[in-house]
Amino acid sequence: MRAKDLAGLTRIARMRREIALAELAARAAEEARLSAARAQLAEAAQLARRDGQGSVVAAQAAEQFSHWVDGQDAALRAALAEAAAQKAAQRAVAAQAVGRQQVLEQITERLRKGQRR
Repeated sequence: MRAKDLAGLTRIARMRREIALAELAARAAEEARLSAARAQLAEAAQLARRDGQGSVVAAQAAEQFSHWVDGQDAALRAALAEAAAQKAAQRAVAAQAVGRQQVLEQITERLRKGQRR
């Protein structure tokens, strides 16, 4: 294979690596967003419990809100598990893309060194 052809393949591999890493970053950002949403939900539930201590009506509202929070948290936990699985899968894709690009660069460099001799 000619060095010029290999250099073209290396550029393509570099682009694929960048795409894979960008997708991995997007998956990680989604996971972080879902984790933050769960934390905000837990904080809102805690505030509602504290506010519900003032009266019977407030306690009932806090109880209803607590049930709603439980449902929302379950949905967020499921979405978070899916996001974590997608991130893990994308991490494997990114690792493969990085490895492929590195190997092509090493081969290209060896070929260039061999042609200089």
